[in-house]
Amino acid sequence: MHTIITIAQSSVVAALQGSSEVLSDVQGIYDKAPEQSPLPYITISDVTAARVATVGDLSYRVVVTVTYHQRYNGKAESLNIIGNISAALNNTQSADSMFIIIVSDVHIVSQQTEVNQNLLRTDVVVELYITKMEVTS
Repeated sequence: MHTIITIAQSSVVAALQGSSEVLSDVQGIYDKAPEQSPLPYITISDVTAARVATVGDLSYRVVVTVTYHQRYNGKAESLNIIGNISAALNNTQSADSMFIIIVSDVHIVSQQTEVNQNLLRTDVVVELYITKMEVTS
């Protein structure tokens, strides 16, 4: 299961880093942000995986929480970056040597939750399906 989680997280980070719109909006994309990281930035907050019952395939449903951290500068800034995150991740498909990764859904679970001292956190949930590919020779 650890491999599936790592593949899903790597796929999400690659999609975010591949988006010039996302990169222009943030100072960094982190698994865990270093102390005193400049705002705004994105972290991968949580990754969970569960096996999905399918006939003949080894498949997993993976949920990745992408969190956007910012100082409060109004709703327009949040809506813009959330739109850019969603666009970068929606309908993303990729493959490595053994797995096919398909992003099936991106949705916002919470908007503009005040953390402290005008710092805001917005969670975007990404649902992926990962299927083991048949190796043919």
